[in-house]
Amino acid sequence: MQAQMPVDSAKIDSTRKANLELLKNTKGSTTLPSTPTDSNSPVIVVPTTTQVTGNDTLPKRGRPVVADTIKKHSPKRATIYSALLPGLGQIYNRKWWKVPILYAGFAGVGYAIGFNQKYYSDFRQALKDRIDEDPNTIDPYVNKYSSANLDQLQRYYRKNRDLSYIILGAVYVLNIIDANVDAHLFNFDVGTDLSLNVTPAAIPTYAGYGGGLSLTLKFKN
Repeated sequence: MQAQMPVDSAKIDSTRKANLELLKNTKGSTTLPSTPTDSNSPVIVVPTTTQVTGNDTLPKRGRPVVADTIKKHSPKRATIYSALLPGLGQIYNRKWWKVPILYAGFAGVGYAIGFNQKYYSDFRQALKDRIDEDPNTIDPYVNKYSSANLDQLQRYYRKNRDLSYIILGAVYVLNIIDANVDAHLFNFDVGTDLSLNVTPAAIPTYAGYGGGLSLTLKFKN
């Protein structure tokens, strides 16, 4: 067996004190102290520090280094924009392609309102002329529709006009909801697992069929 060397506790204590003094003297320094070259001397390990060059500065003690904050996309701002001006929230969300579709919807509903309002006013006035018992007021539908028919027609177009106003409000609200949802998903990466197809579609109406758009959302396997 190899004989163990006796331990000199006094030497160890003096070495520890020397280490503490050296650490105190080198605290805050940006360079490493010279290490002893004597193989019998204790090796002192000092944490390395970042060397300062140029205009670089070391972070202050006790204050963590905070990375540059990324400006967040605000759903609240997108909602307010769309409420003030339809389509503005979509532009803020960088979904410019939705703006023409949105205003095409407004234009279609506006046309429906004007169309139904015109015929409602015509049949309503014709019914008034029919029942006012004045021989000088003759409605243009005297030989075409009866008074019951005129009443039924003016009710029909009034109902369609009111329904068009409701649809107009729904498009406006949908515009706000769409901007809010898109803003929440602005930084969300859906990858290539989703696809949205927009195709023309024939929509059944009272008078036959009308044109429209079909939106299809598919999840890929």
